[in-house]
Amino acid sequence: MDPLFKEEMLDNIKRDRYFQAFESLKAKLEEKDTYSLYTEWWETKTKEESEVLDKAYDYEEEYFSDLRLIDYKDELFAVKIFDDKEFIDSFEGEDILYKLTIDDGWRFKLVDYDDETCGGLTSYTEKLVEISNTYNNKDTLLHEMIHVYELILKSYQLDDFVLLKLYDELLPKVKNLKNLINLDKHIAFKEHSLLFILKSIKLDLELGYNLGTIYAYGREDLYADNLI
Repeated sequence: MDPLFKEEMLDNIKRDRYFQAFESLKAKLEEKDTYSLYTEWWETKTKEESEVLDKAYDYEEEYFSDLRLIDYKDELFAVKIFDDKEFIDSFEGEDILYKLTIDDGWRFKLVDYDDETCGGLTSYTEKLVEISNTYNNKDTLLHEMIHVYELILKSYQLDDFVLLKLYDELLPKVKNLKNLINLDKHIAFKEHSLLFILKSIKLDLELGYNLGTIYAYGREDLYADNLI
């Protein structure tokens, strides 16, 4: 079984999202390829969903060059070949960059959840981002977009690389960052990955928000009480 699909199923069940778990399993069993799903969505998407997609494209360019590896392109992919200390050739293995984009068949749907506290869901196996009509705003879309790139990076085993880059970047900027991380990973509060925590904090800083705003789940208050 695809480990990311298994992880997604277990997470949905853990959060009592049985309908989402059922839908993911159903899609997996039907083996409906994501290209067909995208084509079907493209032909039926609403005006509001088109607007969400346009915003996602804009945000991708403005805020996600790090998670898309563009900021680390030379470090990760450029290889110089020398012969007796003389440069003779180079190449770049950049194929992954074409996968680290929402332009790789990702769909955005506006939905109504029974759980009014749910802002959205992201499925890697279906390349689907759901946004609640109740929380259809910039912060929610950025939150779910972090999940998109996080899941793609994980599939290429590059999530830890970006995690370390973000940690080094934020450590001098965020007072008591280590304490916030330790607090967030405590079993009583754990919701998302460390990579998600760091990227959401970086976005908060770039947008002039209180720390924890993009993360949500009560993090704004939790972080404010522990920035000491």
